[in-house]
Parts: sequence; C-alpha cells; structure tokens
Amino acid sequence: MTTAAVASAFLASNWLATNSLSGLLGQAMLISVAAVVLGYAVAQLWPKSQNPSLFGFLAAASFVGGLAATGVTAATVAIVMILMLAVLALSIGLA
Repeated sequence: MTTAAVASAFLASNWLATNSLSGLLGQAMLISVAAVVLGYAVAQLWPKSQNPSLFGFLAAASFVGGLAATGVTAATVAIVMILMLAVLALSIGLA
C-alpha cells in the first residue's frame, strides 16, 4: 500500500469520529509524561550495578503497553508517537 492509501484508510476509519483528536492527543501526552516520570523514578531507584536505564525503560514501556492492552486508545497513540519520534531521531542521527 502507498502512503496515501494508508493515510486515507486511517482518516476514513471510525477512529477519529469516536474520539476528539485534541482530547486524544492530550491524553496521549499525559500518558507519555507519566511513563517518562515512572521510567526515571525506576532508573534512579534501581541499583547502579544492574543496568538501571534498561529497567527504567522496561517499566515505562510496560506501563504504556499495559494501558494499550486494556483498550486505552490514547496509550496506543502514545506508542505510535514514540515510535515515530525514534525513527525521526534515527534518520537525523540523534540516536
């Protein structure tokens, strides 16, 4: 499928009709901020000899993934936004 076909299928879906876009993006941002705070807290509390950044990331990813698995649409949007930012960072050489 081309990018235009994917975008038109996405826009034609009922996803935007059931949730207001600004409210959904606001919820996704709050979930992302909560995941960052949780990951930072775990990384600070974890023993330094046991790779705290890995476990901080795993705590944040588990939090957002758990919300997405329970059906929170904003958490799914947060995951997609984080993945898009990671691809952007890789493409411009930040990661």
